[in-house]
Amino acid sequence: MATRKCTMVLIATLMALVAALAGSAAAQDNTTEPKPKPEKAKAMSTWTDPATNLMWTNRDIDVDQDGSMATELCQSLRWNGRADWRLPTINELKGIFDIEAPTRTLVFEGLQFKYHIKGGITLTGREWSSTLARMARDRPGALPPAGAMTFNFSLGEQVAFPLSAAEGNRTLCVRRSGE
Repeated sequence: MATRKCTMVLIATLMALVAALAGSAAAQDNTTEPKPKPEKAKAMSTWTDPATNLMWTNRDIDVDQDGSMATELCQSLRWNGRADWRLPTINELKGIFDIEAPTRTLVFEGLQFKYHIKGGITLTGREWSSTLARMARDRPGALPPAGAMTFNFSLGEQVAFPLSAAEGNRTLCVRRSGE
């Protein structure tokens, strides 16, 4: 079931990326086709952090995802001519949180949340990291679920979630620039 859901999310994401690429190709030809709006061009951009030389997708993948889906989405992402995307570590996510950055707003379940992030990256929820976390036992004798750290850019805090948790958890992918 999780594999099927992940496949469906991946297909939807790839279709959106192909549509955005088609819009970019139309903008480059000299036909009388209308040029794409600036939002289309931004849809395929990246931002490179000059302090770390890490290249980030300019937006997260706006779909609820569990931890394994997040990892798979980054590993299978083909964006900006690159195929070496991965899920960032919790420290890499912390490195792009900047309380001094202009305030941005995300809307989740009808509520607005202010967040601060370098590079003008667009977020739609908490961001998964590749950093594993030990979860607390929910009852005596039970093994705790496997977990990973997420980062909340509204609060500037890391939060551990079970890998099976999807609601509100998103994926922001990263790669080493210049490789």
